[in-house]
Amino acid sequence: MVVTLPALLAGLAVARIRGTGLKDLGQMRGLLLLVAGVLVEAVAGGHLAANVAATVAFLAFAGMNTPAFPGAGALGLGFACNAVGLISGAGRMPVAASFGPAGRSVLRPAARHVFVAHPTPLQRVFGDVFVLRFVHVFVALSAGDMLIAAGIFVTVACGKSVVQTRV
Repeated sequence: MVVTLPALLAGLAVARIRGTGLKDLGQMRGLLLLVAGVLVEAVAGGHLAANVAATVAFLAFAGMNTPAFPGAGALGLGFACNAVGLISGAGRMPVAASFGPAGRSVLRPAARHVFVAHPTPLQRVFGDVFVLRFVHVFVALSAGDMLIAAGIFVTVACGKSVVQTRV
C-alpha cells in the first residue's frame, strides 16, 4: 500500500512534536499477528485463502488493540473493507477497467489486481477506486487503504490512550 509509509512517517513526525515517542507502540498486543499477516500477504498475496488468513490476523491484531490505541478501530475497519474487496475479486483487488491503459501498465506487475469490465456494487465500493498520481505513476487505492492509513497515523501519532478516572 502506497499510503502506508507516508502515514507512518507523518505519524512519527507528529509523535516527535508531541513528545510521545514510540514507547507506547511497544505495548501493542499481538504484534506477531501483524507480522504474520504481512508475511502471508507478501508471499502468497493474490490467492484468496492467503488473503483471508492475513485478514484474520490483521483483524485479530486490531481487535486486541482497539480499546487501548485510538487508531486501531480504523485499522480494523480498513482491513475488513479490504477483505470484502478481495473476496469480491476472488483473492485479488478489483479495479475498474476504465482505470485506463496507464493504470494497467503500472498495476499489472503487482499481480494483486484484477481489472473488471463491469464491476459489481461491492467492487465499486470496496475495490481500488481512488486514483492518485505520484509524478508519472498512477496508483489505485481503496477506501480500506485510506482507513488503514488513517489508523496508522492516529495510532503512531497519538500512542496509547489514557483513560483517567476521578476519585
